[in-house]
Amino acid sequence: MRTQIAILFAAMLLLGCESSPKQEAAISRDFKPGGGGLAYAQVVKRFYLQAWQPADVTTTNANVQSFTRVSVVIAKDGSVVSAKIVKPSEDEQMDKSVQTVLDKIKCVQPFESGAKDERRVFTINFVENEEIAPMPLK
Repeated sequence: MRTQIAILFAAMLLLGCESSPKQEAAISRDFKPGGGGLAYAQVVKRFYLQAWQPADVTTTNANVQSFTRVSVVIAKDGSVVSAKIVKPSEDEQMDKSVQTVLDKIKCVQPFESGAKDERRVFTINFVENEEIAPMPLK
């Protein structure tokens, strides 16, 4: 199951939002709130963070940890309506690496069954040298 969902996320990242009903059911079952899975917002954030390939960050002040803040708007069907950097870091290479992720991801999983809102806005911080825990998969 773990491999199937990892492959599905990779396919969604590369090919767009189309997935089979069987794949969508697997994601919904494993990631729905209250079902032992992650809340939708956490799934979206981890999806973006795990897709990120950090550049070699060269912070001018060793006591300051660089981060880039982004805003992502997701439609009910999982398609990305918009994704933009709202607070750039002090490192141009880092911001470019974040922008690359924003440009690549065209969709994530659809909202959970029964969701009433048409769009949701998420704020994600990409932080240099931060360990990103793998998405827990069953």
